[in-house]
Amino acid sequence: MIPIQYLQSPAIISDYSSPILKIADNLNEDDKCSNADRLIISGSTYAGTASTVTVGQTLPGGGIAIANGTYPDVFKNDTVDGSFGITSPIFLQEITTCGKDIRTMYVDPSVITTSFPSKSELALNLTPDGKGLTFMGYVSPINQLDVSNSNTPGITEPGNPVTTTATYRAVAQINFDDPHFISHGFLTPKVTTTNAYPGNNGRAGILGSNGLYYTVGNAGNGNGSPAVTAAAGVQIVIPGQNATPSTPGTNQVGSFNITQYGP
Repeated sequence: MIPIQYLQSPAIISDYSSPILKIADNLNEDDKCSNADRLIISGSTYAGTASTVTVGQTLPGGGIAIANGTYPDVFKNDTVDGSFGITSPIFLQEITTCGKDIRTMYVDPSVITTSFPSKSELALNLTPDGKGLTFMGYVSPINQLDVSNSNTPGITEPGNPVTTTATYRAVAQINFDDPHFISHGFLTPKVTTTNAYPGNNGRAGILGSNGLYYTVGNAGNGNGSPAVTAAAGVQIVIPGQNATPSTPGTNQVGSFNITQYGP
């Protein structure tokens, strides 16, 4: 295990809607776990309400809603909309390797979110100096429908049934030695957008020792196109160089298709 010594108290105990800062009291010096290695686990909590979805509304991916936004019945809507999902806030939970909970830290949902219930995203990777983490998500508010299958602003896939607003995928980097990484109780990552992974999701991003992000994910939710194919697989994303609709910001360095194995 990698000891994450830079994540010491003061700890953050937060709720995405009203985060507060306080010292965590989950550990004490007499606890045998006090000096254990630390783990960071990514996750998300559904934040919708009954009004997030209305029975009878047309869903972005097709079909008519058969359940309102109340959890868990809201996800019955995936039977009528195969692209159904709802954006939700991201949290990082710090625990010791012997299972003691230290703190839960919410990422600012106005900066980046994930998609509930699909959890293909949010793989965590340490930065080369061991003082930060990277992950991928969506530049979208919470409680938006079918974002994980939306087009990206620079790549529109023919036949994609999702009609929701085109949404950037993004790499987020949190540097825990940066005194500004906390704002109003939230973790505030540096986010770089990309048009990669239209119609699907970016799954992981890692910062290379050369200063570039290497990301991986899928693309496509319709008829496909050369642009969609080029936006899948392993991509290079340049930190701080955000994509625009006219500059797709995709630079594919590798891909795999199971058909390469032959029949």
